[in-house]
Amino acid sequence: MHKFFLFLFIVFIPFSVVNAQCLPDENSVCYYLMRHAEKLNDGTADPSLSPDGLKRSIHLSEILLDKGITAIYSTPFNRTKETVMPLAREIGVDIEEYDFRKLNDHIEKWYESHKGQSIVIVGHSNTTPFLVNLVMGSDTLKQLNENAYGDLFILKSQSPGKAELSVSDF
Repeated sequence: MHKFFLFLFIVFIPFSVVNAQCLPDENSVCYYLMRHAEKLNDGTADPSLSPDGLKRSIHLSEILLDKGITAIYSTPFNRTKETVMPLAREIGVDIEEYDFRKLNDHIEKWYESHKGQSIVIVGHSNTTPFLVNLVMGSDTLKQLNENAYGDLFILKSQSPGKAELSVSDF
């Protein structure tokens, strides 16, 4: 009997964070942050997603479809925009570009513009952890491994620099 419950715990608990709804109240914002999906290794400065990355972007869309997303932000690169393109199409929201070199400038603006809403922000192995740290107001995350894809950082922020963090895979 214990093995059965252990099996249920192992199979279903890892998915509970993604399936859990981050519900913002009128004074909070739910942020869904991630690094872009797998990119082509084509030697260009602005590669598109690989076939695995395209599959991951579709899976991300399926996960976030019912989360009440009202805005999607991406850096201006092909791989980041392609990561959220299926979601943007599905929910009918335009992808808005942001300057990854000016993350400090965006935090307060996003918070004030999206109180009571859930938003998606896709970035890179170095910018996504930095952005998570800004939203949380602490130096919690370090740069992601260059081969690490699929971490979904879910933050509920009551004010810029104050947030609760959950991490899951997509």
